[in-house]
Order: sequence, then C-alpha cells, then structure tokens
Amino acid sequence: MRLLIPVLFSIWIAFSAPCAESIERGFSPAEKEELQGLRQISQTFRAVARKVRPAVVHLRCVLPQQPLGAIRSESPESGDDNSKTTSIGSGVIFDPNGFILTSYHVVLFAEEIQVFLEDRREFEAQLISFDTISDLAVLRIDARNLPTVELGDSETAEVGDWVLAIGSPFGLQQTVTAGIISATGRDFSSGEDNPYVGYQNFIQTDAVIYSGSSGGPLLNLDGEVIGITHNNMAMAIKHKIVHQYKGLSFATPINFAKNVLKYMKQGYAPQRAYLDGVGLLDVDAGIAEAANLDRIYGAQVQFVKRNSSAERAKLRTGDIILACGDTEIRNKVHLRGLIACADINKEITLVILRDGQEQQLRFKPEPGEVIAEDTIFGFSLINLTRPLADIFGSESTEGALIYSVKQGGKGRRIGLVPGMIIVSINGMNIPDINAYSQAAKRFSLDEPILFVVKYQNSIKLIRLLPRPREAKENADESEE
Repeated sequence: MRLLIPVLFSIWIAFSAPCAESIERGFSPAEKEELQGLRQISQTFRAVARKVRPAVVHLRCVLPQQPLGAIRSESPESGDDNSKTTSIGSGVIFDPNGFILTSYHVVLFAEEIQVFLEDRREFEAQLISFDTISDLAVLRIDARNLPTVELGDSETAEVGDWVLAIGSPFGLQQTVTAGIISATGRDFSSGEDNPYVGYQNFIQTDAVIYSGSSGGPLLNLDGEVIGITHNNMAMAIKHKIVHQYKGLSFATPINFAKNVLKYMKQGYAPQRAYLDGVGLLDVDAGIAEAANLDRIYGAQVQFVKRNSSAERAKLRTGDIILACGDTEIRNKVHLRGLIACADINKEITLVILRDGQEQQLRFKPEPGEVIAEDTIFGFSLINLTRPLADIFGSESTEGALIYSVKQGGKGRRIGLVPGMIIVSINGMNIPDINAYSQAAKRFSLDEPILFVVKYQNSIKLIRLLPRPREAKENADESEE
C-alpha cells in the first residue's frame, strides 16, 4: 500500500500537466489578453479592499419601540428588552481622532450607538451632528490614531465606472461588493413632500447594498470615497421604510459632505448654500434649439423673485444657466446640488446664456435653513418644517428642533441630544426658533430652567438646577 500511493501520485502528475497545457492552449492570444485584463481588475479590487476596510466600521444601535410616524432605522431587530429594538448599519472613519461619517437614518432615535472596528475593538459613540437634507450624520468615539478613508470628488464619477461598496449586510461585517455607476443625479423629490426636496442628487449603482450596509462607503478604483450608501433610498423616502435590495441602490455624493464636515465635527448644524427666489426649468430639445445650443444641457430661469439671492445675482427670466464654477450643468437638480456643495462663505460663479451671449454672474449664496445657536447650552436649532416633523414623528410643526449639540456643553450634560424638539421653556411656549431666542434672553443659571421636549414620540422634562452658591460666588469674584 505504501508503494501504491507514490505510484498513483506520479500518474496524476503525468496526466494533469498536459490537461493544464491543453486548457492554456484553448485560449487565443486575444482571449489571454482579456483574461489578463480581468485579473488586473481583480487585483485592483483587492488593493482597494485592503486599503479601505480598516476604516469601515459596523454600527449597532439600541432603539426604543419604533416611534409612530418616523422613518424606520436600518435593519431593525428585536432586542433583549421588549421595549427596545436594535438596528445595524455601517460608517467610515474620516478623521483619526475618532470622527465617523454615516447615514443619519441608521442612528435616528438611537439611545446607544456601539461601534465595532475592523481590529475587533468596540466603542460607544456619541451623535455630534446630522444633516437631514443629505441623510448624513457625524459620530465620535473615544479613540485616536485611527485609520481613515480618503474623500474623493463625486463630481468626477461617470456612468459605467467600476465602484465597490463595503458594509455589514445583515450584520456580516466587512462585506465587499462590486458594480458600476448606473446613473447620477437621481431625484425622487417630484411630487413628494419629503426633506430632500430640491437637494436630491443621488448616485445610483448596481453594487449590492443590503440592510446593514447603509452608511458605508461607495468607492472608486483609487480607493476614494465618492458616496455614502443607502439601502434603497427611493423606497425609504416614499414609504417611510427601508426595503430590501431590489437591484437598485443609492449613495449620497461625498461632495455633499466635504464642505460641512468641519462644522459638523465641532457640533454645529451644517449650513448649505442656496440660490433662493428663482424658478428653474430643465432645458429640453425645444429650448436648446431656440437658444442655438449644440446639445441639450443647462437650466432655464422661469422667474426671479424680488429681494432674493437670484435677483442679487442679476439673473433674469429667460437666462439659461450653463455652468456653476467650472462644472457644466446637466439640469436644475444638478445645479442645486452643486450650489449645496459649495462653501457658503465664498462667492459662486454662474455661466449663463443671455441674448445669445455667454456671461458670468457672481453671487454670495444664502443659507438654505435659518439656524439659531445657543451659546449657553451649546446647541444649534432650526425651525420644524412639515417634512422634518414627519421624520421625527411630530403631528405639529410647532417647536424648535435641536440639530446638533456640542460635546462637553451644558446641553449635552443635562441630556439634550440632536433630534429633540423644544416645545416650551419654563412654561413659555416655543413655536419656532425666534420664540426660543426671545426666551433665552431671560435665562439665568442662578435659577432652575425646565425644558419640555418631544422625543421619540413622547414628552420629556429636562431640568437644569441652579448653580450652587459657592460656584456663583467664585464666578462673581473672577469677574471682579
């Protein structure tokens, strides 16, 4: 028997070598070249995965019972406590000091956020700020010297480009899928009353993004993040629920985040640039022919309101906006998206066609939302619009929504968190941020302050007790 085994092995070697050669001979030179190209793509996928996976995190959120009327979080599961559920999602580390970017709907209403790193370390995270317009949120964990992702330029992404997505579908961490960009500039706001109206500019991909992958990166072949993924975002908006993958997945272009991350990291609400007071129409074949355009692109101005940023930009009815900065405009959604990605503190240049001549107009954009800052408690507030009320489960649009809360501030210490709706302070009704600003002028830290807030479809009372007498005396002495 001992002699038989080496003999059989020698026979297998003798027959297998010619088989391998015959297989190799079965390919033509052109086919061999194509195979080599495929192997190179495979090597690229490997390199991107190795580069990025250490900076992709798995999120597990502890939620209360699902608030009525609110958009469901990602992949809800039953928790140990009958009154609790858990949801899962993904995120990317974009700053080595523990800052994580994810989708806001993943952490919406989370009472606890657990973060799992690729190296198996676990952390508790705090929600620092969020942006309902782009469905983005910034978290922070207590860690330093972390691996980070590289943020790319989503405006360079084109239909047909290879992309990779990394996430935790159904809790299977560090899952990598591949596909192509199927479309850009997807807009689902038409006819819908949702918080994304006017700003939707999603990237569509056929890369598989299941429940649990939302918040993870969409990557180009250079390993750069060009989008933050959603699991079937169109259905999430329409039906207020995240469905399973049906061959369509979407991502928020990373350019929507790049200019506001520096503010969100500090706990400020992101302010997006906005061209107000203008009606726009996509250029069609008839408009393009009448304007002698060589192809169909751009957005035509239908009307301009008085005392608006559009009027200050000197736009006129009939103008065709061809470019924003150096970027050619595909349509009105593309234009709004480019302006929303711009730095609100810098002028924006528009290239227009007027009376057959190209001209350049410059304007300083307006903030898309009015934001109030409370410097005493360290948080940002915005008015509660109907779409925002739907997200946060409020039947009424009265109240001031806490948009972000600074770390270490008084607000966070007493339990105020992003997503709470302030409805009264010390018995004073708060219908909007103006009323809050007036009430805040009467604050005295030497007296108790009682906040009445809506959160997770319930009413909560949050009290700040007056400063101890010793602290007050020390403060008075230091002022002298």
